[in-house]
Amino acid sequence: MSLTGYVTPLNKISMGGEPLVQRLVVETATNMYPGRLVIKGTDDSDIKVADGVSAPLGWLGYEQPGCEPPDNITSLYSQGAEAPVLSGAGRLLYMPAGLAAKTVAVKSDLLLSWSAGQVVPGAWFGGRLGVRIPFSKSTSEVSTVTIPAGVVVRDVVVQVTTNEASGTIDVGTLSTESGDADGFLDGESLTNAGFVQHNNFDATASNNTLGTLLVESDIVGDVASGSFSIPTGYLVPTGGKTVTYTTSDTTATVAGYIYLVLESPGIVPIGKCEKSVSAASAAAGIQVRTLI
Repeated sequence: MSLTGYVTPLNKISMGGEPLVQRLVVETATNMYPGRLVIKGTDDSDIKVADGVSAPLGWLGYEQPGCEPPDNITSLYSQGAEAPVLSGAGRLLYMPAGLAAKTVAVKSDLLLSWSAGQVVPGAWFGGRLGVRIPFSKSTSEVSTVTIPAGVVVRDVVVQVTTNEASGTIDVGTLSTESGDADGFLDGESLTNAGFVQHNNFDATASNNTLGTLLVESDIVGDVASGSFSIPTGYLVPTGGKTVTYTTSDTTATVAGYIYLVLESPGIVPIGKCEKSVSAASAAAGIQVRTLI
């Protein structure tokens, strides 16, 4: 017998536990689907979809009485509609299409708030949060998530699950959007399984693997005549930036995860994943055990 945990509800957002319910007014209808995370609008009585920059209030409900929901849970709330906002730690909620595309969440993963009211899987890195993105062998640039404008990228960390002796990976921003395809990582090694440490000091400056978007300056000379890359943060500009990766043309498969270590008041832990789900191709529904 295969045990899959909780059953995904039909036309419901609340799955277990009695959530706290605020009744607020939809200020902007954009991406205001049932189950999405919302933030404060202009006034305390207004709400709009979470943007990854402002702290989330809770989840947009659907089946709660006394409100003006759309016809089904895959339709938008109308501007000006009265809507339930659900919160309360320890509740179980369902987010239709709530896991952002290009990510994969595993049962018990920490879930972080994101733009468009969606969530992404993540983990703590020395007091900072890292958004996890899967990667596999590709010698052409692969687009992943789009980081919201105003967020600061502090680091990018690679975890190798399938290694290759000569394998490397570049991580950056989409080159066709005036980006830099190796701006975060340039030739990071995939030689060994596990987490990879940057090469920030080398006799040859080009061997340093931290990309130019995350380097304040290079100190060249002395201390064994090497070049040291001084790390800095990257402030995502207006319009956001699509993160991409490219691997070297290895003879074998390589795979693993990229963690974007970010700082923003709007990217915070909001729950745990209750059922594994892949959004590698498109956004997917996800069951969330709430933390807020």
